[in-house]
Amino acid sequence: MAINIDDVINIFDELFETYKTNLEDYSKKLSIIVNDNDWSFVIKLVAIIDSTITKLILEKSGDTKFISLFESISISRKLDLLFELGLCTSECKTFIKYLLKLRNKLAHNPNELDFNFKNYIEELDKNQKNELLQSINISKDNKHSDNYKKLIFDDTKTAIWINILPLLLVFDFTRETLKKLKEIDEISATTSEELLKKYLPEIFIIANIENNN
Repeated sequence: MAINIDDVINIFDELFETYKTNLEDYSKKLSIIVNDNDWSFVIKLVAIIDSTITKLILEKSGDTKFISLFESISISRKLDLLFELGLCTSECKTFIKYLLKLRNKLAHNPNELDFNFKNYIEELDKNQKNELLQSINISKDNKHSDNYKKLIFDDTKTAIWINILPLLLVFDFTRETLKKLKEIDEISATTSEELLKKYLPEIFIIANIENNN
């Protein structure tokens, strides 16, 4: 694959600039919704996750014709697909699945409109608290410090926030990287064709003759 190194450098410079822009964008969005009430925070957060995952899967597929299909399937199935494609770790999957379960609990019950994390935590039994502790963590190292355990139970919203921001950025950066790698492939293919035309023009002459026949 023949490609000019300057083209690659330019593409990754663009990728870095895009990453900085998206970091600011996600930070702004999450900073806004974290100030909402707890019910709105969960509902809006899952909507952002859904949108981000859909865009990543669509980019991975390489074909915009699938957009209506990916938008129509459940976020849970999209998450499974993301995991199967190797674009999501088991820890991240567990974390998001927990948020989905919580979102479904809030969205499908009108009595949950006054939901808040403080009351939610108080009503959890020992097993449910352990599930929460194991779920609110995107790291492969599930050994929580005492301070982090305290944060999860005392300020659950903040614990979710500090996990979801890097996770969304990884998903988005992966999507942008896939896009740039496709650009590199396209440049490489074009450059390779130009080199072949220059040094092996007979290949294209033969191809043209065959097409004309």
